[in-house]
Amino acid sequence: MKKIIDQYTNGYNLITQAINDVSDEELIYRPDEKSWNIKEVLIHLADSETVVVYRIKKIISEEEPILNLMHQELWTKNLITSILIIDLI
Repeated sequence: MKKIIDQYTNGYNLITQAINDVSDEELIYRPDEKSWNIKEVLIHLADSETVVVYRIKKIISEEEPILNLMHQELWTKNLITSILIIDLI
């Protein structure tokens, strides 16, 4: 379990290292209209983090938790992630 926790904890560092030299143009580059750009993927990771924490709290605190789905395509489309600012460092 410690190994899993350590890997999870180090995830932020791995991501920031991976995008350290990525330009703004590269962050928003989309290889095709159905693909997400790097910036949207990063926002998705942040959203997922929030959802996972919420689900863990429900599992720990409720006897029969109902875990709602995360509608990632709608979030990406309707929350205008393309204009959100990400300051990772």
